[in-house]
Amino acid sequence: MLKTFLVLICLALLLFGGGYLFLKSIVRDIAIEPGSGYDPKLVFEKTLCRPIPSSVQNLQGDAFTWQGYSAYLRFNASDSDINLLLKQGFEKIPMSNVDSLISLYFQHPNISKIFFSPPWNPEIIKVKECYGMDNISNDWTNSASKWLIIDRSKNEIYFVGFGT
Repeated sequence: MLKTFLVLICLALLLFGGGYLFLKSIVRDIAIEPGSGYDPKLVFEKTLCRPIPSSVQNLQGDAFTWQGYSAYLRFNASDSDINLLLKQGFEKIPMSNVDSLISLYFQHPNISKIFFSPPWNPEIIKVKECYGMDNISNDWTNSASKWLIIDRSKNEIYFVGFGT
């Protein structure tokens, strides 16, 4: 009975406006792993770099922390700030490995179409630059990997980080 009532409320909200944000909060509460809901700025500083470079814009993302972490960010930055990030020790990934890397690490669980606008989709980048780092530590773990896919035509960066 309660489920039917909730479904009817959701449908009414969708039909009469304001429903997207309501559904977004419900989906986040019931469909995402424990520990999600981090501010993208916090995720950036804990997993990628601190302080956030001044040119970073359009920062979107989330992280899941439970027996490790998974972090997903997308943002735009100037060429100089992209190069600053790369100087942390990222190594260029050969183009022959990029598609398998995307399918292994860049498949955002559950929320890719809900919490990223436009949707999370690094596959559509025509000319990709891909970089990675392994065996690093950060504020959330002593053993992490992080990966970047860069679209230089838009100065757009997709970031994925994992820690155990």
